[in-house]
Formats: sequence, C-alpha cells, structure tokens
Amino acid sequence: MILVISNYRTGSSTLLQKLSKETGLTYWDKCTGEWCHGGYRPPVSEIGIYKIMADILRDVDIKTFEKHYIEKADKIYYTVRKDIRSQINSAIYSFNTNWWHPHDKPEIFPVQKMTNIDHYKHRVLDCLFKQRHLYKMFGGEIVYLEDRMDKGKYQKPKLEIPDYDLQITDGEEFFSQASNL
Repeated sequence: MILVISNYRTGSSTLLQKLSKETGLTYWDKCTGEWCHGGYRPPVSEIGIYKIMADILRDVDIKTFEKHYIEKADKIYYTVRKDIRSQINSAIYSFNTNWWHPHDKPEIFPVQKMTNIDHYKHRVLDCLFKQRHLYKMFGGEIVYLEDRMDKGKYQKPKLEIPDYDLQITDGEEFFSQASNL
C-alpha cells in the first residue's frame, strides 16, 4: 500500500495518477482521490494508493490511523510546497472560485474579491503542522510540488487576494526543522 499524506494545493492528485501509472495500483477516483473526504474510514483491499488530507486526522486517534494506514504502508509520501504563500494563495483562490483542476474550469468567475482568507490560511497551515508531526513520527518521503510541476500548464485568471501575515513561508525549511524537534 502507498500512502499520500496531503495538504491543499500541493499536486497530490497528479502524484496519485503518476504513482498509479508506475505501480499499477488503484486509487479512489472521486473527490480528487481523497479517500477520507467526508470523514475518516479505514482502507479497503481494492485500493492500493490512499490520499489522506492531513486535516482529517483531527477526527481520529493517531493510534487508529497508525494501525489502519502507517503499519500497512510500504511507502509514505507527504505532498508539500516550498513556497507556502503561493500554496495559501492557491487555496484561497480555489476555495473561493471552486476551480481546483484544469478540467474543472468554471464557465464564469463570479468572485471578484477573495473572502475567508484567515480561515483558508489556517486550514493549510494546520495540515502543514500535522504533516510535519507525522513525518517526524513515521518518516517517509517529502514530495515538493515545485520539483515536479509542469510550469505553465495550469494558468488561472488573476483575482485580487489581499495581503495577510504569514510566519512560515518556506516549506523545505519548515520540514527540515522536524528532525530538530
């Protein structure tokens, strides 16, 4: 079993596709592959690659997650971005426009100003802290979007995102601190 512990806007959907093509293993093809979308559930035998959004772990005991997923995983990946501000901006954009992937492009963009910035910023950061905690506990491989993305493939219209305060800006530096904790 392959486990992908994901955060928002980190390329985890395309990583699932790549891993499936390379290994022949299947993944859940709904909700961009988020197996626990809508609530925590244990794995099933028909699926070989699991994408788990790190923030779902607020609803489950870590020992239960370890038993269901970590102990069964042959490989664990953490999808992260090096540029945290760009990740948060992308999440703010996608949550506000509901445009998550190139094939989902809406016909119109009714949103002219981004809302709920603090909520989406904290959602991304919450996932990031949970990912780092799991990485420190269980290890695995960090996959940075910037190291595998196809530049220019995913162009979105420009919409105004007001500035916001952000203490963590470098994903690589943030994860390198995991061994020092």
